[in-house]
Amino acid sequence: MKKFAWGTIIVSVLLFSFLGFQHWQNQSEAKEQFRIGILISGPERLEKVKGLKDGLQNLGYIEEMNVSYIVRNAKNDRNLMKKYASELDAMNLDVIVAGGAIEAKFFKENKQGKTPVIFLGVASAGQLHLVENYKKPDGRMTGVENGHIELSAKRLELFQMLIPSIKKIIVIYDGQIDASLLSLEQVKKVAKEQGIQITPVSVSDTQHLETLKKMNFKNNEGILVLPSFYLEEISSQLSQIALQKKVPIFGVNINDVKNGFLLSYGVSYYDQGFQGASMVSRILQGQSSRDIPVEKPNTVRLLANSLTEKKLNIHFSKSGSAFIQRIPVTEREIE
Repeated sequence: MKKFAWGTIIVSVLLFSFLGFQHWQNQSEAKEQFRIGILISGPERLEKVKGLKDGLQNLGYIEEMNVSYIVRNAKNDRNLMKKYASELDAMNLDVIVAGGAIEAKFFKENKQGKTPVIFLGVASAGQLHLVENYKKPDGRMTGVENGHIELSAKRLELFQMLIPSIKKIIVIYDGQIDASLLSLEQVKKVAKEQGIQITPVSVSDTQHLETLKKMNFKNNEGILVLPSFYLEEISSQLSQIALQKKVPIFGVNINDVKNGFLLSYGVSYYDQGFQGASMVSRILQGQSSRDIPVEKPNTVRLLANSLTEKKLNIHFSKSGSAFIQRIPVTEREIE
């Protein structure tokens, strides 16, 4: 009799467990699946995607459970970028994420697009005409800025403060990118105000890059790189040129430092993606992009590559050295 009772209890427990699992499974399947489209200009911006996914996971959006991602990597091909933007706009997604200004521009140009767009790091949403009002964008687009235009001028000041021996700075910009040209304007303004000698050099294709390789540099010169998706793509090549010429080079963020740049000052791609996750979440919860203010970057860091510092025998000034965070990088990582 006791055996029969225990057997009945065990069978009942197993039955209820199975029914409970079935109920949970049915609930999970019935739960809304959000679809997020992501367009990035090239593989250099994949860290933004990682930051975005991690941020959304922290907010309860689990991939393949209640959210799915359609990622399009244009591999730095403008025509492919435009094609992917049109495709994503036609998919009736819940929200689209643009990896930066160049990607966001293609969505802005599509007047028929209705899907909300969150951009992850643009130099100046207002000056690039992506939004009309920061507090109330009043359109389908909003997102996180990276402050590149203002920070480019600050990088110039930091460069001379950190290495006072530098007398001339070669400013590498991309003449085909609005953010790069706007950054150059700010750099020129600060250079004139503070008496810093600069020589702007446009690098927007392989031919320009070859010309740069043939340039002669002096011991008291440095290289400052302005924002551009193409300059992001050739970051490691710019690093190699600077190392061969034995010239210190100052970049945009940690990716440049990892590629061998001596210095960078900015917000990382991962942080831009992570910060943008909360804005994407607000869209998924039903808030209109028109009512979500554009955000400034949360974290900006001054970084130095300790290996490049040693190779170039650089001695930073005492006034600036205290603010530097050194990133240990191996030869293999730079290669």
